[in-house]
Amino acid sequence: MIRRIALAAIVALVVAYVPQPAAAEPPGITLVDLGAADYKITAVDVNDRGQILVYTYPGGFLWEHGVVTPIEPPPVGYWSPRAINNQGHIVGWCYVGTATHALLWEDGVTTDLGLDGFPMDINDGGQVVGYTAGGSPRAFLWEDGETTYLAPDWVSSYALGINPRGQVVGYGQPDSTSTTTAFVWQNGGFTYLAPLSDVVGQGSAAAINAAGLVVGSSLDATYYRRAVMWQDGSAIDLGALEPTGNSFARAVNDRGQIVGYGAPGQGGYHQHALLWEAGALTELDGFANDAEALAINNRGWVVGRSRDVDGRNHAVLWIVM
Repeated sequence: MIRRIALAAIVALVVAYVPQPAAAEPPGITLVDLGAADYKITAVDVNDRGQILVYTYPGGFLWEHGVVTPIEPPPVGYWSPRAINNQGHIVGWCYVGTATHALLWEDGVTTDLGLDGFPMDINDGGQVVGYTAGGSPRAFLWEDGETTYLAPDWVSSYALGINPRGQVVGYGQPDSTSTTTAFVWQNGGFTYLAPLSDVVGQGSAAAINAAGLVVGSSLDATYYRRAVMWQDGSAIDLGALEPTGNSFARAVNDRGQIVGYGAPGQGGYHQHALLWEAGALTELDGFANDAEALAINNRGWVVGRSRDVDGRNHAVLWIVM
């Protein structure tokens, strides 16, 4: 059962919100509407302080316990915030003409990282990972003004997540004869993560928690994309809403709770927000039948997006008790 708290407009969010336990059996989930838009709006990340990073075209804002704070945009260009750490530091990018500028927001100051690319994550140590723009993307690690390319000789590579220990996860194509490979990178060394099917191949690591638990997706032997976690280097299928459905794991917290989304049935169009916990799969109800869960903090706060019956997009928060 999901308890909904609908907030009609952004201005209404200035009233402090104190979450109440849902009147339901475990897990007990409360749904909070963070704002709606006719075009794009998505809650893309949440830190352990309860700061929620919301992207809304052409910019974004922070939602913190009911209070909305606009993120100061760069001087020019369309821009997109992507991730926030526990210090409240934010990474994202902006477009200026045909160039993509990787940006870091710290305490009201915007820093251009000097990269034509897309920062995807930042840890509490200020390490930033992402990938370059262009036809042959290259995974990078940015730290204290220095950029390291993780796989400079690969055909393509993407870094999507980093944990407090500096372990980086992502995927790429090592050479022209190989399939897409999921990896963990640390201190210059790669650990390759096996796909669900050695015949089909193709895996993508999306996130890693402090203990080193990695989640993402992989094609199975029947060519369905399935949410997976990797344990001792082997991919474990987390399941989907239906045997013939696709699913994607996007984030994992230090409690081992995993979130993502999936579509039931072959060729299903509408996505459903999903939570995997202790071997059980729970659908996180949205406003209609189209929702995605994109991030989760260590308090069990899940953020993402949902579309209502009128087609409007909402940034949403699910609080898992």
